[in-house]
Amino acid sequence: MHPLAANLTRGEHLALRAEYRRLETAEVLPEAGDFEALLTQPRVGVAWARRVAGSRLWLLYRLPEGMVALHDVTVHEPLPIDS
Repeated sequence: MHPLAANLTRGEHLALRAEYRRLETAEVLPEAGDFEALLTQPRVGVAWARRVAGSRLWLLYRLPEGMVALHDVTVHEPLPIDS
């Protein structure tokens, strides 16, 4: 279980699940509003970032070989690569 999971409200759990479903069913990714973000843990890298609608959460995902791979969920706004 992700360490953040114990601190989420039921509404946040539902919003997170709905947002992940939107990612899985999107025809084209990344969508408008998603941005490339710098990752620093567990190692430096890049992922796409998306705000979970109506919450304080951010989803970080990658697109290996045409599939959606959830990298992390965080309450900290990711650092855009172009900033």
